Amino acid sequence: MSFQGQNRLGGGAGGAVNTLKGDTGGFVGPDGGGNINIIGDGATIDVAGNPGTNTLVVSATGTVALFFTADDTNVASPVGGNLNIFGSTNINTEAPGSLDTIQVNLNDSILLPTTTDANHGVIALGVDLTTDRFIHNFGTRSSFIGRGSGNFTNTGIDNHGQGNGTLSALTTGQANDAFGTETLSRVTTGSGNSGFGTASLAELISGNSNIAYGILSGSTYTTESNNVVIAHSGTAADANTIRIGTQGSGNFEQDKTYIAGIYNTAFGATNQIVSIDDQGKLGSSKGNNGQILIGSTASSPAWANITSLDNTVTITNGANTIDLSTGGGAVFMVTTNDATPTVIASHTIATNNAVTVRATIVSAKSDFSESLFGETVFGARRAGGGAILVDIPIISFGDDSVGSPGLSCDVSGNNVRLLVTGVAASTWNWKATISFITQT
Repeated sequence: MSFQGQNRLGGGAGGAVNTLKGDTGGFVGPDGGGNINIIGDGATIDVAGNPGTNTLVVSATGTVALFFTADDTNVASPVGGNLNIFGSTNINTEAPGSLDTIQVNLNDSILLPTTTDANHGVIALGVDLTTDRFIHNFGTRSSFIGRGSGNFTNTGIDNHGQGNGTLSALTTGQANDAFGTETLSRVTTGSGNSGFGTASLAELISGNSNIAYGILSGSTYTTESNNVVIAHSGTAADANTIRIGTQGSGNFEQDKTYIAGIYNTAFGATNQIVSIDDQGKLGSSKGNNGQILIGSTASSPAWANITSLDNTVTITNGANTIDLSTGGGAVFMVTTNDATPTVIASHTIATNNAVTVRATIVSAKSDFSESLFGETVFGARRAGGGAILVDIPIISFGDDSVGSPGLSCDVSGNNVRLLVTGVAASTWNWKATISFITQT
C-alpha cells in the first residue's frame, strides 16, 4: 500500500528548499502550495509522514533476502544490491526479454565426471544414488545403464551392462558384457562372459567365457565355462559345449532345423559321416576299410563289413572299396621272371573249417609267343593246428612253352595256397579266377 507524505521543506538557517533531485528524471520543484510530495512505489518502498514530528519514514515493504545459501552450504551475499546467478557444468542461465526473470537451462550436452562412488558421476532414477543408480561408469573402462546395474565396489575392468540389475554382484570379474534385465546379475568373479536377452546367464557366478543369446539362455549355469548357448538354458556341468535351440513344439522350443550353405556344397578331402543321437548331440565317424553304415530297426545304425554267410561271395575290403566276386570267383594276378614257385593266391582257413578251392588259370609269356591254360581243384581243412591238404590236388593244364611252366598248391600255417612256376630268364604274366567254398 502506498502512502503519500506531504511537507513543506524548510532550509533552516539556509532558507527554504526550492527543488529536489532523484537518481533519474531531473529536478522536481514544489507545487502551487509550496509542497514537494515524496511517494513510495506502492510495491517495494513505503513512505510514511508524521506531521507531529515533522518526519518522513522511508521503509522497504515485504521481505528482503540479505544472503543466499547454496547446495554446498556456502553463503552468497548481494554486492551493491545485486546477486549474480551463473550456470556451472551442464547448467546455463539467461534473462530472455525480461528484467525480472532468470531462466535456468540444462545444457544440450551433459558432462559427467568419472564415477568414483555413489555421490560422483551418477545419474539415478529415484531418491537414493546407491540403490536407484541408473547411469554410471564405476570401474576401469566400464559402463552401466539400467536401474541397479553394476555397483560401486567392483575392481574389474572392461565390464559393460545395459538393463536393470545387470552385473550388480560383480567383484573381480573382467570383460563381461550383459544386455537385458537381470542378465549376468549374480556373476562375481566370472570373466569373459557375454549375455544377450532377459535373464540370460542370470545364475552364473564364477564361470568364464560363456556366450548366451535369448531369454533365459544359459540360466542353468553357475560355474560352467566355455559354452555357447542359443535359445537353450544349458545343462549343468556343460563344458566346451554348443547348444542351439530347445527340442519340442511349445513356446521357445523347436522341432525343425534349416541351415543354408550345406546342401550341394563340396567338402574338404578329409571328412567324416555326421550322426545325431536322441539328445540332439552331433558326432562324426569314418569307419574302417570296407565298412559301410548299416541300419537296424530296433537299434542304432553301425559301421560293419559285408559278409557272405555261405562263402559263395568273395569279399575283399580296401580303402574306400569293397570288391565282391561271385560265380567265377575272385581274380588274382602275378608276374614271374624265373622258375621259382610263386604264390598267386592265399586263403586263411579258420579253426574247425574245411575249404574247397577251384581255380581257372591262364598265363602267357610277355611277347605272347608261349602260353599256358589249366584248372585245379583241391581241398584243405583245419581242426585246431595248422591247415592240412586233403588228398591229392587235381591239377590239369596245357602249354606250348619250350620251358616248363606249371601249377601247384600247398598249405603254409593256417593258409591254403595256389602257386605258379614260370620259366627261367623269361617274363610270364599269370591270371587266375579262384573261388572258395567253406564248410563251417
